[in-house]
Amino acid sequence: MSETTGYNDQQPGQEQPEENQRQEPKKEKVGDILHKERVTKRITLETIAKDLKLNVKYIKAIESNSFKDLPADPYVRVYLRSIATYLMLNPDEILNKFFEDRGDPPAIAEKEKTQKIKISVEKDSEKSSKSWIIIIIIIIILAVVSYLQQKGVFDNLMQRQPVPVTDTTAQENPEEADTLMPDGEEPDDSSGSDEINEAADNAEQDDNTDNTENDIDSLNLVIKATFDSVWVQVFYDGLSWRNFIRSGSPRVFHAKDSINLHVGNNNRLKYVLNGNKLSLPGNGVKIFKIDHDGIEIWKMKQWNKVFKNRL
Repeated sequence: MSETTGYNDQQPGQEQPEENQRQEPKKEKVGDILHKERVTKRITLETIAKDLKLNVKYIKAIESNSFKDLPADPYVRVYLRSIATYLMLNPDEILNKFFEDRGDPPAIAEKEKTQKIKISVEKDSEKSSKSWIIIIIIIIILAVVSYLQQKGVFDNLMQRQPVPVTDTTAQENPEEADTLMPDGEEPDDSSGSDEINEAADNAEQDDNTDNTENDIDSLNLVIKATFDSVWVQVFYDGLSWRNFIRSGSPRVFHAKDSINLHVGNNNRLKYVLNGNKLSLPGNGVKIFKIDHDGIEIWKMKQWNKVFKNRL
């Protein structure tokens, strides 16, 4: 009696059942993931290329996992990160998946992250350096301004500007209206200007004769601008005057005790004291005190200390 052959016994040349021919599912690559997500969102290749300003040829190569058709790695990283972000995927995971599918060791992906961190640190360091430079420049500027302020440079500049002054003495003594200028206004040159000019011209002729119109103990100072106009501030016998002295319109000041001058451009002025030419040295902003003992040159600090409540 012959032995019966079982169903599962395989005869030579007989094919295996279908369940034995099943293979493991194909593992998704980075291109498959991007392609699947794009199709799910119903976005065309051309739309992505247009929105991201990328070459559609390289997008197709990425989705088909044709790594050999891709450009250099720095460009590939830009493409992968841009596409992943556009499709709302994790850029770092997509980039790591690309290196894994291409067969690169994990160190390549880690190196890419390290480079990003290094660049970020360098940028922060550069920003910090620029901030320190700006701070140092500001400190230097403040130091220079403080130094100039201590030297009174800014006070000199401010003093050059004509400031209106209300002098009640001129209102109480109308006869002195020619030399006092309330509210910083020029007096009317139509009255008395001929007399002033005549006094200045006579003083320039080196005439040593005494001025009989004034007391012998008084100070009679004539100030004349040789060019354009010069700002002048004068304190004399409790009175004050400040304004521009213009060329051709000299000013005369009478005092019994002393005359204090603060002039804006000394080299453009001529002085005549009691009929004699007076030489006041120096150019630019100068401060003088003239009394019966002679001429004294002052500094701005001394001027401010004496007249600060009357400026």
